[in-house]
Amino acid sequence: MSPVEQRVSCLLRAWPIPDRAERGDEIVGTTLDLLPDEATRLPLAIALNLVIGGLRARWRMRPPVLRWFHYRMGGRLHSRWHRWMFNDLTSPGWRRRMVVSKLLMGLCGWLLGTLAAQIYLLHKFDGSQALFMLIPFVGFVAGTLIRTRKDRDRQLERHGYGQASQEYPPWPPPPSQSHLNGPQTAR
Repeated sequence: MSPVEQRVSCLLRAWPIPDRAERGDEIVGTTLDLLPDEATRLPLAIALNLVIGGLRARWRMRPPVLRWFHYRMGGRLHSRWHRWMFNDLTSPGWRRRMVVSKLLMGLCGWLLGTLAAQIYLLHKFDGSQALFMLIPFVGFVAGTLIRTRKDRDRQLERHGYGQASQEYPPWPPPPSQSHLNGPQTAR
């Protein structure tokens, strides 16, 4: 493998995992075809195009913020974002992403609990102040209950991907190609 090909393969990491698995060799081959035969370095413009194209592909496959938040709270995603969801739940770092999002939700719960306790205490001063000062703590603990593997398996099953215990489950077809195949009939 030439140094230029190694550089292109390295820059291909900016692309989402499903795109790399499906079209990685095609992207590397096309990029190498654009270069002259005697090239020993990858031009900066082509390197930037590879990285920017990969970041755009990652951005396009992500759901909007409100749908992402609904998904992180345990809700379902539209099939348009199943590739992103599948990549999110099966790629390396899935546990870290789930823990961080749950901690952020716990922090939001803690802030809302603090706000509710302060509003209550501004209007009423009696012996129950200690009870209402526990609201922020309860909100934080409730928001950070971390059952990551169960949550991941539940999300995968909810979206129709069966057991998540497989090491490398097959990628779902891209949403744009699923309607082209039409209904499959047994022969």
